[in-house]
Amino acid sequence: MYAPGQSQILHARVDLPPHQYDNAEAIAAVKRLISAAERPPCSDGLIRRIFTNSGVRTRHTSLPLEQLGRRSSTRALAQQRQAVIEQSVAAIRGALSELATPPDQVDLLATTTYTTLSAPHVDVEIATALGLRTDVQRIGMPPAGCAGGAALIGRIHDHMRGHPDHLAVGVVCDLPSILLGTSPMTLTRVVECSLFGDGCGVIVMAGARRAAAVHGTGPRILDTYSSFIPGTRHMVGWLVEEHGLRTFLEPGIGDAFEEAAPAAVGTLLARHGLGTADIGAWLCHPGSAKVLDHVARGLAIDPDAFQVSYDALARTGNMVGASILHVLQRVDTANVPRGTRGVLMAFGPGLSCELSLLQWP
Repeated sequence: MYAPGQSQILHARVDLPPHQYDNAEAIAAVKRLISAAERPPCSDGLIRRIFTNSGVRTRHTSLPLEQLGRRSSTRALAQQRQAVIEQSVAAIRGALSELATPPDQVDLLATTTYTTLSAPHVDVEIATALGLRTDVQRIGMPPAGCAGGAALIGRIHDHMRGHPDHLAVGVVCDLPSILLGTSPMTLTRVVECSLFGDGCGVIVMAGARRAAAVHGTGPRILDTYSSFIPGTRHMVGWLVEEHGLRTFLEPGIGDAFEEAAPAAVGTLLARHGLGTADIGAWLCHPGSAKVLDHVARGLAIDPDAFQVSYDALARTGNMVGASILHVLQRVDTANVPRGTRGVLMAFGPGLSCELSLLQWP
């Protein structure tokens, strides 16, 4: 049924790079990188505790860990840009093939990545490689970090409200591992190595009239909500400096999201006369096990409601913007009962919140 102002998710897909490592293998790589430092940032015992508490069991990388030694940031960024393009093209091609949709049917290509900065944006090369129409509309979103996948859904939904006949493809490809070795190993870097993995996520969405024509079965987007938390921009992010990309990750992120989540979710649900008790599916970005714990506590819901997110974190780590699409992929294939409402949410630098209210048809 045509529902003005809505859009629908037709497909979510996440592709993982070929190299998979468990904690023991990742710890060995971190210790190798630290051994080259004049002042090691932490002891072997602390490294093991950090990895044990991360909630991650395995993660994937685009390059073998043995190749991630000291090298120039220029070389690493060039490798990263090429890998982002190649993996994005392969993932989009796979998603369209699964939907039996030719590339020339795509009306909008939306892209986001925090690991590639260039002009022209990578979307031009992705569109060319896929054989998209030359008049395809493009949204090259600014880096949104861990909120990237959820922001992608939100901005595509905004577009669809004015273009109900359009078909859109969104891709978020973040490959943090490639930057390892381009700057000194710090305690922050060790924490990142315990948490993050590489991944490429694709979302295919349709405007209301297009969705009705193709009889999509994925969740509909009823509404979206974006916000940021003033005074927290220093807590997580990255800066381009002389020796490459310097990341920063401050304590207290979980506490900040625990405090912010109830207001953000409450505002979105109140627009529709809903409360948390009306939500049957919770899809939360798996930033870390502690972040998931904090958000569940802030919303006063059972942490088991985030079980899909905990499982995704354990299997692939935090894939930055792609992780929320991995959670969506796992939920959407689990035979969600018709009419179920869901909240999809992710948190990123800013600190920012990106939410969508979903309903399965």
